Amino acid sequence: MLTRNLIPNAPSVTTLVPGSTNTTEVVVQLFEGGSAAFEYVTVLGGGHNWPTPTTVGNPPVATHFDATLEIVAFWQNHAGLPG
Repeated sequence: MLTRNLIPNAPSVTTLVPGSTNTTEVVVQLFEGGSAAFEYVTVLGGGHNWPTPTTVGNPPVATHFDATLEIVAFWQNHAGLPG
């Protein structure tokens, strides 16, 4: 996907989401290039759930990261939608 869209195979920005702990960490990698963008989010040490502030699980989930809000923000920033 990266090659097809002329996006370099290295992230342009890597961010550790504020609120991450040694138990549950969230890393966001943004890949940009050409006229496209791709965002890859990894939840380390968390359960396999859709992370929202109200989700609970065993192992714990990333309560400090809302996947829905992250997706909306990505499309607002990279698809020309109003903020």
